Amino acid sequence: MKLISLRSSILALIAAVAIPAAGAQTPKPVIRKNVNEVMVDLVVTNRHGKVIKNLKPDQLELLDNGQTQKIDSFRLVSRSVHLTGADLEKVGLSPALRPQPFNLILFVYDRVTGGGRQLAKQASDDFLRRDFGPGDYGAVYRIDSVLYALSPVTKDKSRLEKAVQVATGGTAQQYRQTSLTAQQAANQAQSDQAQALSMAQQAAMSTGVPAGGPGVAAGAITQAIFSQMIANSLQRSAAMAGEDQGWQSLTALRSLVDGLSLLPGRKEILYFSQWLGVNSNTVFVLRALIHDANRNHVAFYAIDPTGLSLQSSASEITQTMQQAVGTADQQDMAGGRGAVSSAEANLGNSEENISYAGRLTNLRQLADSTGGFVASRTNDLNPFMTKIADDIGSHYELTYQPTSSGAGGYHAITIKVIGHPHWIVRARKGYYATPQLANPIHGYDQPLLAALSMQPPPHQLAVDTGALAFPAGGSFATVRLETRIPLHDLDAAPTSAALAKRDPNLRGKDLVRCYVLQVIKDAHGRVVENYSRPFGFAVPPKSLAKFENTATAPFINTALLPAGKYTVQTVVYQADPKKTTVVTRPLTVPAAGKVRVSSVVVLAGAAPAQKSAAKQYDPLHYQNYQLVPNLSGQLEAGANPKSTVGFYFIAAVPPGTSGATVQMSFAKNGTTFVRTPPSPLPAPDAQGRIPFVANIPLHIFPAGKYQVKITVQAAGASATSAANFTTVAATAAAGKAG
Repeated sequence: MKLISLRSSILALIAAVAIPAAGAQTPKPVIRKNVNEVMVDLVVTNRHGKVIKNLKPDQLELLDNGQTQKIDSFRLVSRSVHLTGADLEKVGLSPALRPQPFNLILFVYDRVTGGGRQLAKQASDDFLRRDFGPGDYGAVYRIDSVLYALSPVTKDKSRLEKAVQVATGGTAQQYRQTSLTAQQAANQAQSDQAQALSMAQQAAMSTGVPAGGPGVAAGAITQAIFSQMIANSLQRSAAMAGEDQGWQSLTALRSLVDGLSLLPGRKEILYFSQWLGVNSNTVFVLRALIHDANRNHVAFYAIDPTGLSLQSSASEITQTMQQAVGTADQQDMAGGRGAVSSAEANLGNSEENISYAGRLTNLRQLADSTGGFVASRTNDLNPFMTKIADDIGSHYELTYQPTSSGAGGYHAITIKVIGHPHWIVRARKGYYATPQLANPIHGYDQPLLAALSMQPPPHQLAVDTGALAFPAGGSFATVRLETRIPLHDLDAAPTSAALAKRDPNLRGKDLVRCYVLQVIKDAHGRVVENYSRPFGFAVPPKSLAKFENTATAPFINTALLPAGKYTVQTVVYQADPKKTTVVTRPLTVPAAGKVRVSSVVVLAGAAPAQKSAAKQYDPLHYQNYQLVPNLSGQLEAGANPKSTVGFYFIAAVPPGTSGATVQMSFAKNGTTFVRTPPSPLPAPDAQGRIPFVANIPLHIFPAGKYQVKITVQAAGASATSAANFTTVAATAAAGKAG
C-alpha cells in the first residue's frame, strides 16, 4: 500500500518558499493566537456574491454564545500562511529563515464516478490554468479505502494537472503506483530538511549574512515542511481507516487536516465528491473533523460533480424514512415472534440516519461549518471555482478573547456586518470548549472528557497506569502508555433482558463494562495524542469477587514525541454503577545529545517472549523475555532476603561507542543512602541502543518512599534518568492497591 504523509510535504513546503532579497519589504505583522484567543477567518460578500475588501473592524458585530466580543486584531489577507520562527522551530528548522507568505490548496477526490469524473477534471483544470496564482501551492489526493498523495505540494501546474488526470480517470493500481510510500515520504522529508539547513549555512558562509538571508535559494525551506506534512497525514490515514466507506472518507480527511496543523493561517481543501456517507455510528467522526478543521483554520469547499440531477435530497430522505417505517411495521406485525432481523435490530439507527440521508446534507454541513460552501446541481462549475479563488485571494482574519471562555461545551460564533443585513459572512460557525484532541472522539468518550475537568479529580476506582519514554532518534522518543485496572473495585451488573435477547451467551450472567481514555498534553496544556477504548467481560452471577486479586489485560498505546515535558492523563469510567478515576502523571522526553537515557522502569516481572513473525521493535523485549513494568510503583518490603527488584533502562549512544558506564543512586525521602561505583555497560547494538537490567536486593528498601537515579556516561558525555517507587509492609501490600 503506497501512502504519503501530508506533514512531510509541509516540511518540504517551508523549504520551497522564496526568501526575500535584501531590502525587500517586510511582511505585515502576523496575527498569532494567544492561549485564550480564538482566531476566525471569514469572507464577506454582497448579495451578488462580490467580495467586500474594505471592511473595518468597527463595522462587524461579533457574538460568542450570544455575548458581544471585542475584536483584538483584524486584517485582509491574500496569502494566508505566514511562517514565523516558532513555526520553523517546530519542524527542526532555523528560526532565522524567512520564507515568503503563500496559499495552500489541496485537491481531494473521493466517490467521483461516471460523468462526474470528467466534470471534476474540467473544473480542476480550469481552476489551475485560470485561478491558480503565483503565490499558491497545491497538492492532489485521492481517497480509495486509504489516502493517496498523487503529487507533492508544488507550484508546478503541469505536475498538478497530471495528478488530477490520475485522480479523476485512474484506477486503484494507478493510485498505488503514483503515490509514494509513507517511509519514502519520511525519508524525503529528512533529505529536504537537511538540504534547507545546508543551503542556509552555505549562504551564511559565502555572504556573511544570517542563515536564511538573501543567499538561500528559493524553495528549500518550504519543501522540507511539505514533505513532513504528507508523510504524517497518510501514516495516520492508514492507521485510522476502517471497513465502512463513510468512515474511510472522514478519517482520510481528518488525516489531511491534522497534517495542515503545522501551518498557521487559512488553508483550503477542494473536496470533489458526489456523496459523503455519514450515519448514527460515524456522525461523531464528522463532528470531530469539523472541530479539527476549525481549530486548524481549514476551509472545506465541497464540489459535487454530479451535474444536473433529477433526484432531490428530499426524495432521498423520503426513501430512507419509508424504509425505517416499513421495518417498524414489520416489528408490529410480528408481535415479538420469530428471529430479529438485522434491519429490526438497527431500527433505532435507521430512524436516526434519516437526518443524514440526503446526498448533499453532510457535504453542506462540512462546508458551511468550516467557512466554505457547496458547489452542486450544475453542469458548469466554473462560476463556483472563480468564487473559491476570490475567497482564497481576499479574506479577513480576526482574533478575540472570548469573555465566556470558562464555559464548556459548544460556543456558537455569529458575525454580522453592521448596516448591511443582506451581506453574507462565511466563517466557521463555532468551536467546542473541550480538550482539543489529536484523534477522533467516540460517543462513549463524552463522560471521559467531562471527567478531565472535574475538580478535585475523581478517584473511585483503583487504576495502575504509567508512561515510559524510550529514545527513538534525534530528539524523539517512543512513548509507551500502559493502563491496568485491578478488579477489586469494579462492579458487575446483571445482563439486561434486551442484551440477553441479542446475545444468548450473556443470559444469566453479570457484566462489567468500562472505558479507558489516555491523553498526552504538552507543556502548554495542548493535547498531542489521545486514545480510548471500551472493554467488558461477563462472569457467572455474583462471582466477580473471586477475581478481585487480578487485573484487566493491559491497555497499551505508543506515540512518537519530540523532546519536552508532557503530562499524561488516564481516565477510567465504569458505566454501571457509574464510577470514575482520573490519574495524572508527568512525562519527560529527553533532549537530543550524544547520550540519552530512557525512562527507568521498575519491574514487576518478566515472561518468556512470544515469537512474532513481524519482528517489530519492542523496547520491553529483553534477552528473550518480555518485561512487565510495575505500574503502581509499589513494592512489598520485608520480603525474602534473596528477593530482588529489577530496574530497567535503555541508553542511547553513538553506534560503535565503547566504554559506556552506568552509576546508580538511591534516595529515601530525598536523602541519598546508596550510590554504586560506575560499572561497565554492554556494547551498543547497530542502532546505538544499550538495554540493561539491574537487579537490586529488595531488603535494602524498608517501608518508605524512594527514588532511583541512573547516570550513563559514554563518548565524553552523560545523561540521567530517575523513577520514584514506594515500599509498603507485607500486610498493606496484600490489601487493595489504590
